[in-house]
Amino acid sequence: MKANFFILTMVTMLVACAQSNINSEIISPVVLDEDVTDRLNEVFNGNNAKLRLFENQNISSSSDKPIYIIQSERDLESICPNNIDFPKIDFSKCCIIYSSIQTSSISDELLATSLYFSKERNMFYFNVSIQKCVDCWTSIGYLYPYGVYSLSPLSISNIELIIDSKEK
Repeated sequence: MKANFFILTMVTMLVACAQSNINSEIISPVVLDEDVTDRLNEVFNGNNAKLRLFENQNISSSSDKPIYIIQSERDLESICPNNIDFPKIDFSKCCIIYSSIQTSSISDELLATSLYFSKERNMFYFNVSIQKCVDCWTSIGYLYPYGVYSLSPLSISNIELIIDSKEK
């Protein structure tokens, strides 16, 4: 399962770089312990009400596609649901980049995330691939794509969200 997700992520990154037609460098995610990854998946879940509260207090972009960067244990702890053991991450070596994407169906799925850097534009791009459910009932939902990267600090002013939607 992990190997398939890694391959899909790498293919998504290569396609994103090819589509952008710019001189880009792929930023590899930090490989975390499986237990930490499982806890982060629970944190960045569409049912986590603490994420919405954090976002309202930490507006990071005037864009309609906001990106949030968690650079401290305090920020991560503030979004952890009470029933999840706090995942330990060394924020002196990495940060968590995530976004909040409102979907038109709770059946939409997050396929992959990737991060790349355009040397020509001096800009990071957080690429998110989503599979949209066409024949599903309309019901507003949220996806929280995230990645852990060995970038510290990362400036909000030079990162942009790209959403690649596919229909299922």
